[in-house]
Amino acid sequence: MTRRFIALGTATILSVCCVVSASSSSAQGTPRGDTYYGQYSFGFEKSEFIPSGTHERWWLSGNIGDIEQRAISPVFVSVEGQLSEPGRYGHLGAYSRELIVKRVLLVQQSAR
Repeated sequence: MTRRFIALGTATILSVCCVVSASSSSAQGTPRGDTYYGQYSFGFEKSEFIPSGTHERWWLSGNIGDIEQRAISPVFVSVEGQLSEPGRYGHLGAYSRELIVKRVLLVQQSAR
């Protein structure tokens, strides 16, 4: 009976550790890359991404050459990437975060 309680206690502790580890890694960023949607405006010293449903402005970097070659700014995009911690990013540190694009999923011309 004691062995059963020890085994059950060990399994419970391991389960809690896994949940805590998973939640802390997702809170610190997106190591696997998450999908983001929003409006992207680009130009000289500008690479501004505004995620849908927010008023935040993020600096977009990484694999974005395809967007700028296929469309005229501004565009609606869906990208997979890794989001930075809050800070100062981009030209003159004007952006609150940096989204490093791993893959462009959708580029759609926005109405001006």
